[in-house]
Amino acid sequence: MNENDKKLLEAKIREEIENEDIAQFVDDVCIMLDVEPPVFVADDDYLDKLGSIARFEVMESGDTRIVLKSNYSDKFLLLTFLAHELRHYWQYLNFGPDWMKEKSKQKLSVDEYNLQKPELDSQAFTCFVMRDFYGIDIFFHELKDSTTEIIKKRADELEEEFYANGERFKVEVE
Repeated sequence: MNENDKKLLEAKIREEIENEDIAQFVDDVCIMLDVEPPVFVADDDYLDKLGSIARFEVMESGDTRIVLKSNYSDKFLLLTFLAHELRHYWQYLNFGPDWMKEKSKQKLSVDEYNLQKPELDSQAFTCFVMRDFYGIDIFFHELKDSTTEIIKKRADELEEEFYANGERFKVEVE
């Protein structure tokens, strides 16, 4: 599929999920991950400075939160960011802060950044969720094909693990 076809498909998908209930989406993903929903905080100025629309954070107190933009209108991207950040939340709860350490985007290429364990797993989980919930594949326009293939392979593994024996989502991350 060429880039133009990918963009047309994404536009169609965005239209189809425009009516998605965000709170229900979060609840469904948390059920899938077998975690309680985290605290959510809206802080547009903070995220604008970071150039992001969502971010999982661990506070100095040890409390966790997901910071979201309150005025973000692209629901398709918002849902993908939510799935991604919820997976980081799950990683933190299951593996602790040391597993979550990663190099910043400024020190790595976009491909190197996305191949770090926490990012690779969160990107793959996002692919799996969007495929499982909506029957769509996410396109990573900014990544090399080889990086996208690694992410999609991990998404396939997650799907296989999720549906194994009909059990809840209990996945070990390498």
